[in-house]
Amino acid sequence: MKGILLVLLSVLFLTACQSEREWSFSEIGKKDLPGDALSYFQTVKNRHGNHMFQDGDQNIVYIYLNGTKQGEGAEYYTSFEVRAEEDTLNLLYKTEAGAGGSLKSERFYRVDGYKSYEILRIYENGKEAVFETISLGG
Repeated sequence: MKGILLVLLSVLFLTACQSEREWSFSEIGKKDLPGDALSYFQTVKNRHGNHMFQDGDQNIVYIYLNGTKQGEGAEYYTSFEVRAEEDTLNLLYKTEAGAGGSLKSERFYRVDGYKSYEILRIYENGKEAVFETISLGG
């Protein structure tokens, strides 16, 4: 009987730990950003690269992928995904050089649940990249 109780408690504990590790992400429009994130991203709109805004005490980060380069060498974002590995939340995106067309040179993402991970990494086309700027919002 004690063995069954121990197994049930273990399952409940593991289930509770898993629920802490839930995350989600979505692409959002500029108009969907909260005011403080929008203000911050406006200050870096002329800076090419990856930018992150942490929404204060919330469990949310906003990611701004900004391909401000124009003409030859311009980058366009083709995909974005989030993957979790143990204590790391990986943000992966792909870029493509080209004339543009329907491709976007700037994108905004909302990532919920990042605080349950110790490490947040970003990758461009499979290679580790960096955040050019990071803001810790109020």
